[in-house]
Amino acid sequence: MTAEVLFVTTVVSSSCAYLDFNLVFDSLIGCELHALRKLSLHSNNFNSSIPDVLSQGTLLRTVYLLYNSFIGNLPTYVFNLMNLLILNVADNYLSDKIATVIQPSFRSIYLSSNDFSDEIQPNFSTGSQLQLINFSYNCFSSEVSTSIGYFQYLQYLWLDLNKLYRTLPLIIKNCSSLIHVSIEDNMLKGLLPGSIVVISNLQVLAL
Repeated sequence: MTAEVLFVTTVVSSSCAYLDFNLVFDSLIGCELHALRKLSLHSNNFNSSIPDVLSQGTLLRTVYLLYNSFIGNLPTYVFNLMNLLILNVADNYLSDKIATVIQPSFRSIYLSSNDFSDEIQPNFSTGSQLQLINFSYNCFSSEVSTSIGYFQYLQYLWLDLNKLYRTLPLIIKNCSSLIHVSIEDNMLKGLLPGSIVVISNLQVLAL
C-alpha cells in the first residue's frame, strides 16, 4: 500500500502503525508539525531515510519508528529535540555514527537491531534523566563511555551483541538505579569493576 500522510498544525498525536505504508516523505515538505507531541509510525514498510521535516516537531515527546526499513544515518536534529522523552528506531537499517550531544530530557533510547558503528561516546550533560538505553545488536566498537556515570536514574542498559572492548568503567557505580545490565557477546576483557557490587538495585548482570 502506498499512501500519503497529511499532518496538520492542530494534530498533537499521530499513529499510523501496521498499515504497510511505503511513504514518500517528500510529500511532507511544507507540512507544519509544530503541535505534534506523539508520532507513531512503527511496523510499516518505510524504506527511505528519516526526513529532515521532522525537525519541525519541537514539541515531540515520543517518536516510534521501529520495525520499518529506514536507511541512512539517524539525523543529528533528533537528539536536539528539547522535549523528546522516548526515541525508538529499533529494527531498521540505520547506520553510521550517532550524535555526540544528547539532550538531558531523554528518558528512553532504543537503537537496537540496526547497523550503527564507530564509538559510543555521546556527550550527556549532567542532570540526564535517562532510564533506559538499548544499543544492542549493532556494530559499535569502542569502550563503554565514562559518560555513563552521569546516569543516576538509569535502570536498564542493553549493549549486547556489539564490538565493545575492555570492560565497564569504574564510574558505573554512580548508576545507583541500575536494575538490568546486559553486555553479552562483545569483545570485553579484564575484570569487572568491584564498584558494581555497591549498586543495590541491580538484579540482572548478563555477561
